[in-house]
Amino acid sequence: MSILKRLFGPREKREREGTAPEPRLTLKEMLIAQIPPWDRVPRAFIQLVVEVLDGSGLLDVFIFHSVKEGLVARYAIICEGGFSASVIRAQISQILCETGNRALPALAKLMAKGERGDKGVKALMLCCDCFEVAIAFERTQVAGYIGLAHAYATIGRRDKSHEYAERGMSLVAEFRADPLWMNARGESRFFPLDADDQMERQLRIYLEH
Repeated sequence: MSILKRLFGPREKREREGTAPEPRLTLKEMLIAQIPPWDRVPRAFIQLVVEVLDGSGLLDVFIFHSVKEGLVARYAIICEGGFSASVIRAQISQILCETGNRALPALAKLMAKGERGDKGVKALMLCCDCFEVAIAFERTQVAGYIGLAHAYATIGRRDKSHEYAERGMSLVAEFRADPLWMNARGESRFFPLDADDQMERQLRIYLEH
């Protein structure tokens, strides 16, 4: 039985009894009430998500894609063993970027076939929504800008592709001006010595085409 049927009961029964159907819960209300699968993450995670995304226009798409793509189980894992808001935000951002990147090949195949209808729109929404929300959680997530530049280039929107590539390049310049960030390069697999050069090369691809 679906979540909605468990919550509200079969519609036919309500109609037979002459009772008006109760208003359905919004995605935000289902998140806050921790209706499955959101019961798998701690209350602190829910509060963080609402704090970051509420009012941005991105909360519903985060909830929708997280459930549809099976990401809630991954959120539960990153919440184990303590809860640091800044760390959790960065990890959510990474998960969303990985999800967006996995969706890019499907988008490219649909565009190659000329599928610009419902399937193409849904594929584009999955990619772009994931990258947009990733950036909302972690402003310095250059992978989000690279992903958006790639997605828009795939559908032939060079203007939007250039816009996001330029925003990513601005972040790279910001990193290079930060001595702490530059000193952190090479200390882990996340910050190789040429991390800034790698990001710049990826972004320039979209600025030169």
